[in-house]
Amino acid sequence: MDALVAASTAQADAAQSRVLVGTYFRALFRYGLIAITVYVIFRVLGIPIVSMVLGLLALGAAAIAASVYEVWHPVEMKSETQAMRGLK
Repeated sequence: MDALVAASTAQADAAQSRVLVGTYFRALFRYGLIAITVYVIFRVLGIPIVSMVLGLLALGAAAIAASVYEVWHPVEMKSETQAMRGLK
């Protein structure tokens, strides 16, 4: 995706912007490779799809809970706090 962003910002002033076909191919290849990997995991290893989805949902829920906890209970660095208050 970085290549798409770089190409779009480089051609921001152009009347007709172009994106190389290779950029689309790389993006599609990346997601195709992920899809093939997931298919092999389910077919060859025999992992039930429900357990995989629930595991991913639990991972997402844990990340959200950790983020909310950090917002509610921020960690203050003593040296940074003193420098901002002009106590140093």
